[in-house]
Amino acid sequence: MALAIFLIITFLRSGLGGKCKDFRKDLCQDPGSLCQISSFEDCPCAEGFWPQIDSFTEPELRFGCCPGNGVTACGPQRTSMTTCAQVTLAQALLCILLTTLVIHHRQPRAWRIKSGDSALENSSLVLDGAKLHAEVPMERWCISLEDLKQFKRLVSQAVSDGRISPTEMNPFDPTDYSIGPSMYTVTEQYIKPVTAAAGNVSWALMKHPSGLPCDVFITHAWAEGVFEFIDKVFSSWPQGGRAAYVCFLSNPQNLDIADLISTPEQSPFAKALDSCRHVIAVPNRVCSIYSRLWCVYEAFLAYTWNKPITNATSLDFNAWAYLLRIFFIGQVSASAGLLLPLRLATRCYLPTTTLVMPFMVLFLLSLGQCGGYKPHLQKFAVIGTTIFANVSYACDVSMGRALFDENWLFAVEYICLGVFGTIAMELDRLNSLSADKAAEDLRRGFSGHLSEAGCSDETDRLKILEEVKKSGHETDVEETVKMLIKMSISTPELRATVERTGTLTDAAHWSRAILVATFIAFTGQTPVVLIHDGHFLLGVPYGWLHWLLTILSIIEALVFVGLFILLPPDRKAFAARVQSFWLLLWPVKVFGFCGQGGEGHPAYYLVSVCILPPLLLALSILGPAQTARIPFVGPRLVRLVFGKPRCLKRLGCCAGRKRMGQDNKKSPLPMYGFSERWRF
Repeated sequence: MALAIFLIITFLRSGLGGKCKDFRKDLCQDPGSLCQISSFEDCPCAEGFWPQIDSFTEPELRFGCCPGNGVTACGPQRTSMTTCAQVTLAQALLCILLTTLVIHHRQPRAWRIKSGDSALENSSLVLDGAKLHAEVPMERWCISLEDLKQFKRLVSQAVSDGRISPTEMNPFDPTDYSIGPSMYTVTEQYIKPVTAAAGNVSWALMKHPSGLPCDVFITHAWAEGVFEFIDKVFSSWPQGGRAAYVCFLSNPQNLDIADLISTPEQSPFAKALDSCRHVIAVPNRVCSIYSRLWCVYEAFLAYTWNKPITNATSLDFNAWAYLLRIFFIGQVSASAGLLLPLRLATRCYLPTTTLVMPFMVLFLLSLGQCGGYKPHLQKFAVIGTTIFANVSYACDVSMGRALFDENWLFAVEYICLGVFGTIAMELDRLNSLSADKAAEDLRRGFSGHLSEAGCSDETDRLKILEEVKKSGHETDVEETVKMLIKMSISTPELRATVERTGTLTDAAHWSRAILVATFIAFTGQTPVVLIHDGHFLLGVPYGWLHWLLTILSIIEALVFVGLFILLPPDRKAFAARVQSFWLLLWPVKVFGFCGQGGEGHPAYYLVSVCILPPLLLALSILGPAQTARIPFVGPRLVRLVFGKPRCLKRLGCCAGRKRMGQDNKKSPLPMYGFSERWRF
């Protein structure tokens, strides 16, 4: 809170400065006739100078003159600026309307069949399914990402032409291509007929008779729609993944697979899970996959074998429209700010600039919260930041304090922050919504105790529970599942972290807003400023220091970009959130560049090049687990970076925790009349 207040005071102070270098009040053509608001006269300056607003006192504006070129609403650019703002305002309002219509009315359509897709259904090649599955190792019964895309196209076509139709147990909407028929329906009405014609082989070996090496294991409960499932897998496919084990496509659905799963540790999914590098858990809107014992067993094996598990999420189908809409909201705000009369612009600048920080703080705080009000808080924070930041900057432009020769670097910085920063905030919001939805789906019906998970076959249930209890890891697996629900990812690195810090917030999605804002304002901008203005900012006595800091800042920026690209997903979120410590330098940055005379100070660059970046790079390299090992400070630092969830009744979090412990009996998995053994 103290930091937030300090930042707000800093914004207030910065609004009182912002004058150009060599600002003068003795070069007006007619100093006696100050720019009268009532007649909207131009501020007259001598040739080679342009006007910049100094202050406003009813009913007059006082201005001065700056050498060189600049943009201001109190000068010759008034007419062209007003015309441009009016056109932009009209276009942006129209685009907001169009994107809103797209968000609310555009629905997914059936994927079009490509050449060669239909040949798979009508192939004359007949394989010996039983023999092939006996010869090919179980861990090679896999499909590629392109195979999944083809499967979605074929299923879309089958739904469109009626080969896959609603049933009493699964009354899906044939026109809805966002959810689609359940895995049970797709298996019975489509996979079994096609693979039977191919020789009772699985879909995976029908596509690749020699099999594919398993990189990814998909765990799910068969209750989700096929389109929902495939979209989530697409969005969550790990980098470098080549092929995945997907039970309904990997196992021969027309053969008797009872023997294959009679011994769980020797089953196809156990073999595939043992050889994979990534495990993807696909939630569904019907029940928690961890209310089903086979999914629990897969989580147990993943934990035992130290496999990383990630919740599969997907952005809204119209996510691009949300991002465009927030961009056009910014355009409307900036245009409206440019159209304000100068007397209002001078009065609005300080309040709008001051309000940006509270909205940004609200957004950052909301990322670590949960509950029913979180989406509304985030939307309110993103829209508020977008509106006030753009209006503030537009007022700054109108007064002539933003766009002029010597200020072009900072003009680029603020424009980029206003455009890319707000779009990144909206993308963070959409990612947060998808992560919260996945957590809600995993929590629904999960009691918190693995022994209470349901299983349709009592023999399978007893075998699985016996193996889990013998291992002594039952409690550890339960905690891993709870961690996965809250953090969206569970890896050996994060499990070691949680042992010292307790459960954290979403660690599967890294904050684009924090990364973009800190890179534009600090990491990426510092070397550019030092190259362009370092000799002036540091002064002549610091010539050697100028080049040293410049070279170091370039190396640090490049190292961070390269490091972030190479970091695994479970450490990307930590590295991105660590960058938020740059905000500690924001007051110094504002005081240094917006103080009297616009002078910088060498101490600022010593801190921003020699102290803070090496520290942040070191934390990023260490990662959360090693950082948490630092005595006394480490766990607190990691908790500060991630933000530990706070169970606030007004945000609905307590109710959410209660559901995880009590709703397992209220949300049973509808079996659609089929045995759970079908999921293999």
